[in-house]
Amino acid sequence: MIDSILFLGIQMNCTRDAVANAKRISRALDENPSADYAITPECALTGYTKDWNSNFDDALSIVKDACKKNKTSIFLGSIAHFDLPQPENTCIVINSKGEVVDRTSKVLLIPYDHEIGIGPSPQPKLICLPEHPEIKVGIMICNDFWGSPMMNSPNVPTVLASMGANIFIHCTNGDRNIGKTHDKVYWDWHTAWLQMMSRYHMLPVISVDNACSLNGDLYNGQTSSPSGAWILGRPVLEDLPHTGEVDFLVEIDYRHIMCDPYQNPFINSQLEI
Repeated sequence: MIDSILFLGIQMNCTRDAVANAKRISRALDENPSADYAITPECALTGYTKDWNSNFDDALSIVKDACKKNKTSIFLGSIAHFDLPQPENTCIVINSKGEVVDRTSKVLLIPYDHEIGIGPSPQPKLICLPEHPEIKVGIMICNDFWGSPMMNSPNVPTVLASMGANIFIHCTNGDRNIGKTHDKVYWDWHTAWLQMMSRYHMLPVISVDNACSLNGDLYNGQTSSPSGAWILGRPVLEDLPHTGEVDFLVEIDYRHIMCDPYQNPFINSQLEI
């Protein structure tokens, strides 16, 4: 049995230039070749824009080549058009051979998604880690993680946990720089959900936010939510910057991932910390 899995979070500027975004992601993979998996923000490849399709194929090829070169799988936030009438706000899963192997799309859309023509995913689904198929991942995109109370919708993290998720991966890109009160309220709300869902479901959470404005404009302030990792409600990376572009590595103990948390002495011992 393996001891741990190394994840790379890429807190980056998700601009409206897909090729530039792809090169930024490729550079992060090149600079962190030891990572098993990489995670980007929501819409990291295309930008969060109605003009998402500009250079999409070229940009995707750059990321696929980088995955193959570094033998790193990636959870890639993007807008993309698959088999539905409308494009989807999605997470594309690329394996360490540079192959697209799966995807899952945003369930709880915000008004901006509708504004730029995004269609919803019919329901949450689990995805297996490409190189560790025994591990089931609950992937959520932004509002999926914390938006259910406002939208009178089922709690997506709880749905995924009940389906057998072993870990939560969260790609996000929220509004920021709206006003002091707005930014603080949303920061506190986002942080509380990351902590509570990790604690309540006893599952690791890794979340990665966009470093610039939601629509790709330059912005140098705090992200809308903290990027990082949480285990049993505790942040794993205490000093991770929440402004600007940051690549971070987090090693997750296999015992935190592949076990029944309610029957595992290791997990139970960690609850007291």
